[in-house]
Amino acid sequence: MNKFVNIAILILLAVFISFRINVACNELSRDSSTTGTLSSSIELPASYYGTLTCNTCPETYIELHLDRDIYSETRQYSTRDLIPYAGMGNWNLSGDTLTTYKDSGLTNLTFLVKADSLYWLQNGRKVRQLHGDSWNHLIRSEGGLSGQ
Repeated sequence: MNKFVNIAILILLAVFISFRINVACNELSRDSSTTGTLSSSIELPASYYGTLTCNTCPETYIELHLDRDIYSETRQYSTRDLIPYAGMGNWNLSGDTLTTYKDSGLTNLTFLVKADSLYWLQNGRKVRQLHGDSWNHLIRSEGGLSGQ
């Protein structure tokens, strides 16, 4: 009977240690998204701009500003019947995937982070431009964006 108690204690101890390691890793991961860098080559704050196109959306010029805890964005649409959009919310970096969230908590945009560009993702895949062979992406601005 004493042998079973010792085994049970060892199992509980292993589960507890695994849980603590998992919590610590999650904290490190969460903290790294707001420490001032997106990757080894991108410092915050960071501003990006570009025009995104797709089959089901109008051509959209986007300016995206990432700060330590929040992002802000403006959108200008190619069609005159759509009102320009300005919004902000939180963002998260998981691996090389950057996701912006509206204030409501809903996912706004998702990007693949590569050097000084953010490649637009839909369903985890890069989106090709409507006309052309290149991928939809935003480019980092060196001197800040207009209105910033």
